Amino acid sequence: MQRFLPKPPIFNKTQWLKPLYLARHFVDHAGNPARAGGSYSGSKVEPNAPHLPRSKSQKHPISLRTMGKLLNGPEWPKDKPEKKNKGRWSLRLYNRRIRGLVGSLAPVYAVAAARHVLSEPNLPEVMRPRVMAKAAYSFLRAGNFPGALKIYRMMLADGFSPPESLVAAMYRNAKTDAARKAIDGPGRTTGLGPLPHVPVQPNEHSLASLLSTLESSGRPEIMEDAVQNYLSQNSDSCLGNPSVVASMIRGYHAAGQLDGCYNWFHKYKYHWAFKSGSIPASPYVCLMAASRKLMPSNTTALYRIVKTMQEDGVALTTIIYNEILASELRNRNFRSVFSAFRELETGSHALQPDAYTFSLIFDALWKNETGPRYDVPVVPNDILQRMLFAMHPSVLTVHSSNAALRYFTHIGDFPSGIEIIKSMMMQHVSPNSLTVRWVLEEVFKRCRVAFSPSASSELCDWTRRFLGGLTRDHLAHTSHLLDVVQSTRDDARSHRLTRPTQDALFLVHKIFVSQKSSPVFTNEEQREALPALARLYDFLHVCAGSTYTK
Repeated sequence: MQRFLPKPPIFNKTQWLKPLYLARHFVDHAGNPARAGGSYSGSKVEPNAPHLPRSKSQKHPISLRTMGKLLNGPEWPKDKPEKKNKGRWSLRLYNRRIRGLVGSLAPVYAVAAARHVLSEPNLPEVMRPRVMAKAAYSFLRAGNFPGALKIYRMMLADGFSPPESLVAAMYRNAKTDAARKAIDGPGRTTGLGPLPHVPVQPNEHSLASLLSTLESSGRPEIMEDAVQNYLSQNSDSCLGNPSVVASMIRGYHAAGQLDGCYNWFHKYKYHWAFKSGSIPASPYVCLMAASRKLMPSNTTALYRIVKTMQEDGVALTTIIYNEILASELRNRNFRSVFSAFRELETGSHALQPDAYTFSLIFDALWKNETGPRYDVPVVPNDILQRMLFAMHPSVLTVHSSNAALRYFTHIGDFPSGIEIIKSMMMQHVSPNSLTVRWVLEEVFKRCRVAFSPSASSELCDWTRRFLGGLTRDHLAHTSHLLDVVQSTRDDARSHRLTRPTQDALFLVHKIFVSQKSSPVFTNEEQREALPALARLYDFLHVCAGSTYTK
């Protein structure tokens, strides 16, 4: 059972509470670190140093009673609630104690107090490494890397293996100046040595997991150190591991270094040149993504990578075609976009478009309508019918639905928009802010010719009801919508809006933009209570029933 802090009158009568003298020492010296090396005994207490102005970063001293609560936990044990996992509940209690120590004490004292908690004999051995990892994370979040490093080394000394995510976080923080001083020590000018590691035999799976964690750091040199450390202890088979190479390419991509991406890609190709069998395609895809984003105008490089894949016998996939479509769309080469889409559908690879493919093709159709306009060799309605009824339901996402809604609303094909909304309702696809913005934007830009006076009053009614399904994140989109409507010109003249349509726009501004509050419909229950899709469905029905001429 956990030991609890007794009342102050019996301090001198208790022999087993030696940590309390350490606690008293923490409190007495919180404002004077120079006395930290003094005796724990309270028989001869020197007067405190003269009062000095307290810096903003210095923590206020806390009472001994509060210190006892932090070290020994609450005065009364917290019973485990019903239907709670006992181990998880105990871990949560220890985690709260660690966070309380880190947040309430100065860094040097928080480390000692945390080590005291981690050394308690009543802490289960199975739970000890998990509590240590939580403590290390708490110190990292508080910016106390030396404390996290001490807990990390304490784990290794006890024979525990730190989780790979913690190792990656330690590597990221080890590159800072404060961390370098903590490891090298004062007066040393040598470079940063490798962090202590667990004396176990690493494998390619652990290396790939570590590299995937380090990808977003933007520090490929740290990833290179991890790979070189692995190569010094094992063979070079990791150079042919697609997960390892793909992580390295993504790491250099995050750092904006395209040369490093190509360097690792050539290592991968050279390693597989002496092996038989099909080559995994993931490094090729990562290289195409890096080339497309770091050099947007160089679409030729993507075609060279595709040619290399065909020469190496790597099977083309839908993801490869998506990279080509995204690059050509970025450069507004609509003929190439439609040609690549037709090759995807009718080629010899028997590939099927996915949700991202449909998003790209409908986005290309919309941009082609906005100009410069080219002849479209595909039938948009056939593509829509395939996406809604012939393909797997997974292709109907909020992104593909939004792209299709924007295109068909732009050209005035409101019945097709109604079909999209109906499919979204059947597939339980929740709308987002772009669903609202793009439909309203395209409708209101054409409202001078899209609505008859008889339909405008009904439009106002549905607009008022539809606004109940908007959320706070629609604010920027609605403001942009109003700017578009007010600034759009037709033959150097502004749109002439009917009075009911002006009232509808006024409702958008008054109910949403001004008050900046509206109910949400993010989860299933709220979506059923405020059916935004049903209101958008009715809204498009009003548009489809109005007098519309292109």
